[in-house]
Amino acid sequence: MAPTTGDVYTQIAYKQSLKQLEDKLPTLPAKYRIVVEMWINGKTLPQIEEKLGLNRANVKSRLHRARKRLRGCLEVDL
Repeated sequence: MAPTTGDVYTQIAYKQSLKQLEDKLPTLPAKYRIVVEMWINGKTLPQIEEKLGLNRANVKSRLHRARKRLRGCLEVDL
């Protein structure tokens, strides 16, 4: 969720982080990318489970592994 208050530096950092995420997302393996995209677009865990035919543990595992791979790309130097 975008920051609605705060200084301009916070808003700039947020926009840069989103851009970095958008750039890095296509590099994820498809099985991780689809779960992250669904999560980003507001789907709940039960919705993702149902749509992909996975159990809760698999969805959580894929989200965790995707976040781990993406973690380094979200560092912003101001």
